Amino acid sequence: AAFLNSVFAASLDFDAVDAHAMTHPGIVIVPAALAICEKYRLSGEEFLGAVTVGVDLLNRFSRATQDHKGWFY
Repeated sequence: AAFLNSVFAASLDFDAVDAHAMTHPGIVIVPAALAICEKYRLSGEEFLGAVTVGVDLLNRFSRATQDHKGWFY
């Protein structure tokens, strides 16, 4: 499910950018969080919490690795 959600997100050009972290967090985090929430029948509030934490972590990891210019997602 996460893979198909990612394909749909990519086909819809769902590419928000964090300029400081140089990532596309939405296209990576949202499909995975949606698949997990669907599988475990979690609430919308839990989905939004998962997306918030996921985006925060991805951006923190990206900012910590700014010297490696080949890592974009």
